[in-house]
Amino acid sequence: ILAMGRRWGKTVLGAAMVLTVLRYHGRAAWIVPEYRNGRVLWRYVSSICAPLQQSKLMDISKTERVITTHAGGFLAIYSADNIDSIRSEAFNLVVRDEAARQSEEGLQDAVIPTLADADGDLVDISTPVGKNYYYYEFMAGIQAMNEERASWHAPSNANPNPQIQEAFLNAKRLSEEGRYSSRSFRQEWLAEFVSDGSYFVGIDACATAEPQDPLPGRTYVIGVDWARSSSGDATVFIVMDAKDNT
Repeated sequence: ILAMGRRWGKTVLGAAMVLTVLRYHGRAAWIVPEYRNGRVLWRYVSSICAPLQQSKLMDISKTERVITTHAGGFLAIYSADNIDSIRSEAFNLVVRDEAARQSEEGLQDAVIPTLADADGDLVDISTPVGKNYYYYEFMAGIQAMNEERASWHAPSNANPNPQIQEAFLNAKRLSEEGRYSSRSFRQEWLAEFVSDGSYFVGIDACATAEPQDPLPGRTYVIGVDWARSSSGDATVFIVMDAKDNT
């Protein structure tokens, strides 16, 4: 599992992995949150494989975004919002791009079984999105750090590209000046897992109090914590009596 800042080079890294599998006629899948998110990867790998297509060593289907080799190798792009389309496939490698924005249910129910036949590998690369399930998967990898499971952290300024370095410093300056959200800077550029309200899970089990009518002459204050994640988070309202804070 890799937690990476923006512009670190996630796509290039992942592309190197899937192309290596393809080179040896293995089967690889690249999964994105939505199908359109796969455009960058597709342009990159299809341009690299174009000479091999001309030599009739590979076939490239632009409509389906699939590359196949003459010996049965296979690379395809899948969308997490239609994750059932991956069922019945078998892979040597699955790379989930922006994995923190994909569901845990899709991972466990649809993706993991596709690796069983070949004892394949799963590589998750993503910028963090709060402390959702991806955070706990990342921490498990940090604690394990072995051949079966491992995690790495790479902020944007780990990219040696001078332009990326300059963009990082500019974002940092804007954050320090209060012109850019500190939370956004930490998450998007430092690749930190920042709390976002996802602590409010299983809220239905907690909402056991009986409704009460407001008392005449009293002032009430309502606070709200908006859900920021679609996976298990909830929007929470709290009503307090402004006089005695109850």
